Amino acid sequence: MLGNFKFDETDLNRFLKEWINGSNQRLKRFRVIVKDLNLEVLTSGIEVEEIPVTVERIFENKECGSKKLKLKGGYDIRNNKGMLATFLKTPNPKYPIGTVQFDMFVWE
Repeated sequence: MLGNFKFDETDLNRFLKEWINGSNQRLKRFRVIVKDLNLEVLTSGIEVEEIPVTVERIFENKECGSKKLKLKGGYDIRNNKGMLATFLKTPNPKYPIGTVQFDMFVWE
């Protein structure tokens, strides 16, 4: 988890594209707290499937004691090897107004 970084949509877009192209192959989960994101800029040049918020999925990270997290909605992307990841941008009342929590989960 990273906080107080000046990442913006362009930086996260580059991060997602690098993951799609094979970088960070061991990545399971990524979180950063950033200023609110423009989804169009964030996903520019990336094939994204929007998942409705009515769809709930359980993410289990076996490397962190099999903690299960309930994900509602989000955006699915695949890397060049077909691996699926979901990212979400959500406001979090623990963080300052105007910021969002960006989470990425890589499914096994």
